[in-house]
Amino acid sequence: MLNSKWTCENIPGQSGRVVVTGANSGIGYEVVRVLAQKGAEVILAVRSLEKGDAAIAQILEENPEAKLSVRLLDLASLASIKSFAEQFNMDFWKLDLLINNARILAHQYGETKGGFESHFWYEPSPALCADGSPLYAAQAYNWESDRQRKQQWPQDEQV
Repeated sequence: MLNSKWTCENIPGQSGRVVVTGANSGIGYEVVRVLAQKGAEVILAVRSLEKGDAAIAQILEENPEAKLSVRLLDLASLASIKSFAEQFNMDFWKLDLLINNARILAHQYGETKGGFESHFWYEPSPALCADGSPLYAAQAYNWESDRQRKQQWPQDEQV
């Protein structure tokens, strides 16, 4: 195994419930597709239900047995985070894995509706906890893409 390339084929069967943020495109979409293929129940946490539904439709064409659902979640809004966590906790008794994939890339300074600097707020997301409505996961992962790591910041914004 040390000399071989790791691929999706190396992923064992998955039987748990997973929430993936930023799940309708890019890395998030691929994570959802593969975890569903391996048997996980995957909840796509997205800012656009239409885009989330389109992603599910694409995955179901390839894998009609996939266990997928979509939920609205805007990580720039404490109200949205609270609503997501409360609804999740009403509908399910546990979460096995949280994958924080959603990010903002190459944007100018901005603030969320709550007055937080938006890039800071997204990096990383607040583990889906807000105002006493925590969403507890057995495991949680945060990551970034190579695009984000290689992003060039204006000279006056570098620390």
